Amino acid sequence: MSQADPRVLAFLRPVDAPTQPLPPEPTARPRATELPLGDASRVVELPKRRRAPPAVMPSTSPSFERAWTNYAALDGLRRSTRRLSWPQWVIVARVHGEAVLEAAVAAFAQDTQAKQQAAKYGAPGFQVWLRQGRYENFMESEARAAQETPPARTVPDHIFAAVAGRFGESAAISYLHKARMSEKRPGALVASTATAADWLARYCSASLSAAGVTLIVALRENVVTARHEIGKR
Repeated sequence: MSQADPRVLAFLRPVDAPTQPLPPEPTARPRATELPLGDASRVVELPKRRRAPPAVMPSTSPSFERAWTNYAALDGLRRSTRRLSWPQWVIVARVHGEAVLEAAVAAFAQDTQAKQQAAKYGAPGFQVWLRQGRYENFMESEARAAQETPPARTVPDHIFAAVAGRFGESAAISYLHKARMSEKRPGALVASTATAADWLARYCSASLSAAGVTLIVALRENVVTARHEIGKR
């Protein structure tokens, strides 16, 4: 057997290669995006998304609530929100009065053409209807007559004067609409809605207490929906 060439044996001899540590495990990185800048990269942190504050249901007036109900007959309130409609209502009512505006909404809800358009295309949102002045076409003589001839009072004159003396006759007409004094409990004022009862108790408790009112309540189908005792410390 011929002897192997030493150079070949040296080539076949195993060589111990130096061991290298494994790279570390990748750590969790914050939410970021990489923007290429030539031969380098920069990591830019994205700002955290702020949550929008929850929508707060505004405290409205009884006249607005009645108009809201009438408008629902056409729109179904699919495009309307109280939070956006109430500020527009306040702006318009300051110019024309709540009684006129409420009558305009009722006229719009009963208009034949408006009903046909709403059935085919849907009615605009109540806030849009108010903001764009679409009520102007329905503020006819009937609407203005509602302002000139206010509804009959259902409370004693001194109760009406207690509210009108602070906020004017328009507010008294709106919040005392269909209100009455209780026959079973002396001193109890029965408001037509819970909204009216809450407003009267909040803003007119002192003047109403001086007029002899001790309790403000609201009833719906003989169920108490609001109750406020006033004149007690």
